[in-house]
Amino acid sequence: MLLSDYLKGVIDNRGKNPKEYLQQGPFPVLDNYLIKNELYPDISQVNRYIDEQTYNSFLRGYCRTGMVVMTLVGNGIANVTTIQNTKWVIIQNTIGFDVKADKLLDLYLYYFLLYKGDEIRQFDRGSGQPSIKKTDLLGMEVKFPDLHTQQKIVDLLSCLDKKIYSNKQINNNLEQQFKELYKSYFCRSNSDSWDNVLLPEFIFFQEGPGIRNWQYVTENGTKFINIRCINDGDIDTSTANMISNEEANGKYKHFMLEENDIVMSCSGTLGRYAIVRKEHLPLCLNTSVIRFKYIEQPEDFAYIYGYLTSSEFLNKQAEMACGSVQCNFGPTHLKKITMKKPPKQLRLDFYKIGFPILNLILQNRKESTQLALVRDTLLPKLMSGEIDVSKVDVSDPSCLDKSLFNKETE
Repeated sequence: MLLSDYLKGVIDNRGKNPKEYLQQGPFPVLDNYLIKNELYPDISQVNRYIDEQTYNSFLRGYCRTGMVVMTLVGNGIANVTTIQNTKWVIIQNTIGFDVKADKLLDLYLYYFLLYKGDEIRQFDRGSGQPSIKKTDLLGMEVKFPDLHTQQKIVDLLSCLDKKIYSNKQINNNLEQQFKELYKSYFCRSNSDSWDNVLLPEFIFFQEGPGIRNWQYVTENGTKFINIRCINDGDIDTSTANMISNEEANGKYKHFMLEENDIVMSCSGTLGRYAIVRKEHLPLCLNTSVIRFKYIEQPEDFAYIYGYLTSSEFLNKQAEMACGSVQCNFGPTHLKKITMKKPPKQLRLDFYKIGFPILNLILQNRKESTQLALVRDTLLPKLMSGEIDVSKVDVSDPSCLDKSLFNKETE
């Protein structure tokens, strides 16, 4: 059967672009950048809205709760997510799938499209930018199991994704708590009495070397970080390239990252940052990424992280960045920045309260990375039928025991 045989239709508002968008409003627009192959989009990152009149009279179709949506144009083609509120709107470059409920579950379609993502991206017909035709997508030949089997597969996978989402929401709250704590300690009226120092006098920083394509190896190597590896405050090394272990431990030895290094993008999209965790290592620095760490005492880690992620520092980045094609912010700029150096005891006091918050954030990210690995290992095995879900009791947490899948997750 074809994918279209399982659908009542699609929500396709492409080309229906209002003359004006609102900065705030009752109906948020779910733009492509929010659709990231995650079960739920981060609605807090929405920056466009439409008003009620436009919503009621301008659109061709309306989303419903649970509906799966997919991007058809741009670098993120074939990315999917689900709709969690009927007020959300999809407009350009995105379509929604209205399933026949007696044949197909929304979440099963979500995981199926996730599983088939690489295959779907082969439908790309774009000349200027990646683009998929709706007819190619709906004309895919598919074979779906019965609804009972679909539900068991969905239950297995979604329990992992929901925990990952919960961790992300918790971390967003913890990050906000940390930022407010930083402000209460260091954005004070009496800070004028604190020493003014050049940033290099207080914070060590280092940009990575320019590793060339011909240095890459495909196996038995050491991964190195690129800007694309830093997303949503964390490091994803799954797509990182590698250099030989000899180079990593030889001429690039002083570029090898360490636990609790703070890494930040300095070219293209500025302001991406993350903390290096033990499980990321070994990992080498690369150009367009700068690492930061303390000079005086390890306890300065909390203050340095707070400063580097503050609006004060990020605004300085934007002001000083230069580049004819893209923004660049590097060591030459950092050397010119003057910053406040709070008293040592104040930094220590802040560490005692601030570091436990950061540590909890890191623990949640570690757990989410492990859960995502389990999910990504299970997904193809469940979708291909390699794992027989008829023998799995999804109500029993032990059903996710490693006996269900290969030792590659260990």
